This record gives sequence, C-alpha cells and structure tokens, in this order.
Amino acid sequence: MIRAPLAAIALIGLAACAGPGGAGAQEIAVDDDIFYVRTDGSSVVVRNFSTGVMNQTRLFAHARQAVTQATGCAPVDFRQEPGVNTYTGTLTC
Repeated sequence: MIRAPLAAIALIGLAACAGPGGAGAQEIAVDDDIFYVRTDGSSVVVRNFSTGVMNQTRLFAHARQAVTQATGCAPVDFRQEPGVNTYTGTLTC
C-alpha cells in the first residue's frame, strides 16, 4: 500500500525537475517577461505565465523575440493558442 504514494511522490519530483516550461525548455527573459522556449525539429512552443488581458500585444511581440534569442531563427506561422499564453510556430533556419 505504501508503493502507490511513493510512486506519486517520485512523479511529482520528476515534474518539478522539468521546470515550468516542460522538459528541455529554455528560459528566456525579454524585458520583464519570462518565456519558456522549447523546440522540436523546426517546431517551436513558447510559454509565458503572466496574467491579464491588457498585455497580450506586448507578450506576443516578446514571445516572438524570445524565439529569436533562444534559437537564432525567426519564427513563421507564429500564433497564440486561444485563451492561454502559449505560442507556436515554425523555425526558418
């Protein structure tokens, strides 16, 4: 009976090691905004955990800049997922 709780604790510990952006995400600061950039081949996912609706234009521009800082590539087809500060795109290099 003790094994199940220990397994759950181990999984929580592994998730914590992955960080807020997930496994393999690179933390990038653009001005005062923090982004987590993760690439998979030519695809890129950027996450930010800020709240508020008034900052969406700024966050979109900063997310794009975070991709360029992290990868040296410009993202294309860059878009924000509906309702969250998650952005996806394709790298051009």
